[in-house]
Amino acid sequence: MSDVDDAVQESMLALASQLGTLKAIAAFAGWMFTIVKRQCLRLARAMVREVPLNEEWAEQALAHKSDSAMRLDLIAALESLPPHYREVILLCDFEELSVPEIAARLRVAAPGVKSRLHRARLQMREYLLSEANLKKRA
Repeated sequence: MSDVDDAVQESMLALASQLGTLKAIAAFAGWMFTIVKRQCLRLARAMVREVPLNEEWAEQALAHKSDSAMRLDLIAALESLPPHYREVILLCDFEELSVPEIAARLRVAAPGVKSRLHRARLQMREYLLSEANLKKRA
């Protein structure tokens, strides 16, 4: 079964089980879209967890890049981040602030800073290791 079939099947099961929660028939399309979107996101997250990254391949792919190409890729990866992730990465990795210092500056709890930092690094890694990016800069 394909990923699309899985998403459709899971969405239909969720729709059937939650049909009683629908309050107005006019809201059906938006309600259905929200359920389908959530099911697709759940499946996408599950797929990401199931596919381990080949660390050796990643190191080898990045090792072939010149310093200037890697700098450009890092800049592009930073620019691709949402502002709240970019800010926490810049404060931690470039200004070398600690998590408590970042939390105080951003007025966010320390666990929130750690979470943002983790997600920002994951997104940067994903950007840097994307096949299109590796082919473009090789």
